[in-house]
Amino acid sequence: VSQGKIDDYGSKSPPDFPGCTIEITAEPGEGADRLIYPVPLRGIKSDNMELNIVLKTDIETLTDTLLDIRDLVTVLQELTSNQQFDYANNWKQLGLYLGLYQPTLKAIEVNCRGQVKECLMECLSSWLKGEDGVRETRGGGSNWISLVAALDAMGEREVADNIRIKYNL
Repeated sequence: VSQGKIDDYGSKSPPDFPGCTIEITAEPGEGADRLIYPVPLRGIKSDNMELNIVLKTDIETLTDTLLDIRDLVTVLQELTSNQQFDYANNWKQLGLYLGLYQPTLKAIEVNCRGQVKECLMECLSSWLKGEDGVRETRGGGSNWISLVAALDAMGEREVADNIRIKYNL
């Protein structure tokens, strides 16, 4: 961020404090892993001492991309191919690790009348829709990272490793 950009905010009439933002963008591979460079803010007079900086890159990786309901078939295939994941016994535990709450899982079980494949599909659908506490889980939502983290936490290392390899996690 150049001092000129910061000074531009101070020259607005009337000044647009504290609602202004400064955006820092980078091409893939540029910059440091963390922002450690101080930026002196000269000429800005405001009672607000908070500065929000938005960091952006020009690409979004497959691993960070949130999955949605259109990815249900793909996620199901990753879990059920070669009978790797014992969904009959573990779909509820998976749902909990993915951030779904017990009442949601109980409702799924009741609505699906205990048909485990249907229960798994509804569980994953709720996850892909971001219901309950899905966004608070590791990975920040319904993405491959959070699915792998849930599988690891359950001890389903082989399934997790296969997804890691396929999606370069």
